[in-house]
Amino acid sequence: MGAEKSINLILPSTAAGLRLDRALAIELPQHSRERLKALVASGRVCAASGVSRDPATKVRGGEALTLTLPEHVLAALAGLDPDQARGAECV
Repeated sequence: MGAEKSINLILPSTAAGLRLDRALAIELPQHSRERLKALVASGRVCAASGVSRDPATKVRGGEALTLTLPEHVLAALAGLDPDQARGAECV
C-alpha cells in the first residue's frame, strides 16, 4: 500500500448550505474542486456521521472532517510522476 496523508479540518459556520465539494474547495484551495469531488465519491472523506460519498451533500457548518489523500494525489501536488513517487516518504 502506498503513502497516504490525512487532513483534519472543521468546516466554518459560513459553509452552512454549501455542497460538500464546494466547502472543501474553499477550505483546501490547493486542490481542484474536481479532485475533491472524486475523493468524496471514492469514500475518502469521513465525518462523525460516517463516510460521505455524495459531493452534493449540503453541509451545516461546524462538521469535523478527515480527508485522506492517496499517493497519486500527493505526487500530483508535489509535481512528481506517480510512478517516480512510489515509495517516497510523505512528510
